[in-house]
Amino acid sequence: MGAFGHSGGGFAAARDARCFNPGFVENYDGPDNPAAWARTSNVDTADRLAGSDFKLLIVPEAEHTLTDCLAYVRTRCWDFLVRELMGTRPPAYRPAPIALGELFS
Repeated sequence: MGAFGHSGGGFAAARDARCFNPGFVENYDGPDNPAAWARTSNVDTADRLAGSDFKLLIVPEAEHTLTDCLAYVRTRCWDFLVRELMGTRPPAYRPAPIALGELFS
């Protein structure tokens, strides 16, 4: 299994509401809902993940939206999924770059 995410997507991939933004879960489950916090927390399920391998990509000096390094991050994620989940070398082609102008037009 492979999971990755960034910002809210990182939260969703990791599901740890107690260590993230309280408002994020409350937007969906209502305020002051201890059952919702428990249901979305990895703290309560960490024992099932004990001993699992993981990889972490840290991008020094990147700003929150990864604008200046988005192609690099996407390529690293692509390579990881191909290499680790498919058990083969990533192909020579790469995901197409995202044209930022197209995102905001």
